[in-house]
Parts: sequence; C-alpha cells; structure tokens
Amino acid sequence: MKTFIKLGMLLCGLVLAGQACAATIVVRARGTSGQESVSLQVGGSTVQVWTLTTTMQDRTVSTALTGEIRLNFTNDGTNRDVQVDYIQVDGATRQAENQSVNTGLYANGACGGGSNSEWMHCNGYISFGNAPGSSSSSSSSSSSSSSSTSSSSGSNTIVVRARGTSGQETINLQVGSTVVQTWTLTTSLQDYTASTSLSGEVRVNFTNDGTNRDVTVDYIVVNGQTRQAENQSVNTAFYANGACGGGSNSELMHCNGYISFGTVSGSSSSSSTSSSSSSTSSSSSSSSGGTFCDLPSNLSWTSGSPIISPKNGNASVKDPTIVNYGGKYHVFATVYNNGWKSIYLNFTDFSQASAASHTNFQPGGSYTV
Repeated sequence: MKTFIKLGMLLCGLVLAGQACAATIVVRARGTSGQESVSLQVGGSTVQVWTLTTTMQDRTVSTALTGEIRLNFTNDGTNRDVQVDYIQVDGATRQAENQSVNTGLYANGACGGGSNSEWMHCNGYISFGNAPGSSSSSSSSSSSSSSSTSSSSGSNTIVVRARGTSGQETINLQVGSTVVQTWTLTTSLQDYTASTSLSGEVRVNFTNDGTNRDVTVDYIVVNGQTRQAENQSVNTAFYANGACGGGSNSELMHCNGYISFGTVSGSSSSSSTSSSSSSTSSSSSSSSGGTFCDLPSNLSWTSGSPIISPKNGNASVKDPTIVNYGGKYHVFATVYNNGWKSIYLNFTDFSQASAASHTNFQPGGSYTV
C-alpha cells in the first residue's frame, strides 16, 4: 500500500476509476475599480476566488472536477464592473463574447437582459460550456460569416480578431512590406483569417479613419499562438496624451496607423477568409467507457499555503494520494507521531480540505498501510 501511495503522486493527472484527469483553466479578466471579486465554478463547486485588478491579467487553476464552467461576479457595487476577455481550458480558448449565457450583463433595461458580451455589470455569471471529461463536454457559438479568397494557401496562418464601431472601418494585414489581405469590419468581433508564406513584421493597419470610426483589435493568432493587442508596445493608431500614436499596449485604434505584432517566418502565396469564431471542447471515450485526456505537452503549477495540515498530535503530513470518486476527493496520506502512520480524509471541494477530519489507519494492528 505504501508503494501505491507514492505511485499515486507520480500518476497525478492520469485517469483513476474512470474519472477525468485534471484540467488547467486560465481566466483572463479585469475590473473597473480593482475591487471586483470573481469565482471560478466547475460542476457546482467553487474552485478558486480572485480579486481583480484594473488591468487584464491571467489567473490559472487546475481541477479534476467536471461539469459546467462558470465565472461568477459576486460583489457588484458602485463603479464595479468586470470585463472577461476569455478563458482557456487545456490551451483551448473560449471567448467571453461567444458565450450565449451571461446573467451579469446589463442590457435591455435588466441584468441578464443580453448575452455574447465580455462585460458583467451585475452579480451573475458567464457560462463557458463544460470541462473536459464531462458528458456532452462541448460548447460552441457562432454567428453569420463572410469570406473572400485569393490564390493559393501559404505556410503561415494568421487570424485577426477585430471589430469596428460603425461597421465601415477598413483594416489590412501586412507581413513584411506586403499587404496580404484587406477587410471591412462589422460592429461585432469576428475572426479574419489569412494564409501566407511571407516573412517579416506582422502589422494590422487601420486605413480609413473618419467620424465615428474606430477599431478594436482583440488579438491575432499566428500559427496557433495568440498575441494579445494590449501586450504590443507599438500602436501608432492609439490616441493618447493628446496625439495619435501617443500611447501603446491597447486594443483600440482611433487614427490611421498600425499595431505591430512581432514577426513571422516563411517564404510567397496567400489566401484568406473571414468569419466569427466559435469555441469548442470535447472529450474522447475509451472502449471501456471511461473518459480520458492526454497529458499536456507543457506542465506548470503554482504554490500557495498548505491545503492539508497535521492534526491530532501528528507532527507532519506528506505523500498524499488523491482519488476523485463519487463526487468527493478521497485522500490517503502519511503522518508522523512517534513513528510513521497513515490517515484518510475526504471532502467535496478543496476549500473544505483544511477542516476535514483525519482518520487513522489501524488494519491488523498496524498504523501504516
């Protein structure tokens, strides 16, 4: 049994008793006052609570829970609003404005009176579909799309997610010194996709500024890698400090100009399409009926205060093995109290772990298993 306990530590994240492995969820959000509190909920259980800042930041958590993913705004008050850019579930991005359930959006004279928005003005939640391993674990939303094509495809795929304020704004994608594609924006965020073998600096240019015309660029995706507009240091179209190009690190383009999104390598033809994006996640099942997921290619973790501390006169606790079964986390661990012994505890949410009772093992008169 000792071998099993230590082996369990090495197999963390693998499937046990048909349960889903842990998913990594990233929430990108900000508040307008810096006092807003949000909580991430999976399958009815609160996984983590955060207090937001006024700048967009990523907040990461891992959980083996399955079911619907909700981001809740919990402390609405004067001058408090929340903007959610997106969440990522095991690397797959789910945009807030693509989600059809947003009970925190104030629209049409009521909280929950609209949907498909990054904003939460009231206490409520945005539903982001299901976590991996949930039955029917897919969520998607889409709207009408338009497309245009030219010549053959290239080796680099670039997606530009943007909108205009009037629906008359024109932007183009430039790689190196060559314009790859030009689009006229709508007033809702949509994905505009181009393929090219060109190499060099990637720019999104706003080309027809005029009365009531402004552009919001959410991000671009280069060969699957997301580059957020607000993370870019060159934005010559942003009006700030009394001048066009007077600032940077913004999604907004008020003047003719460009945002530079770094470089791409490659070498000559291009094609393009434009459409609104959808977010999808799915689970795969084995022949035995269990739900499985692949180990991520890049592993990461965060550290914090102890979740489980010694009790009942024990001096330490170590080597926990955690099994999620029957809606509970079952934990087997080793403690020291004039010799090594084993304990068992269970809880339904990690926020309850510190209060859970510790039960000593005494099978066959021995204190270890």
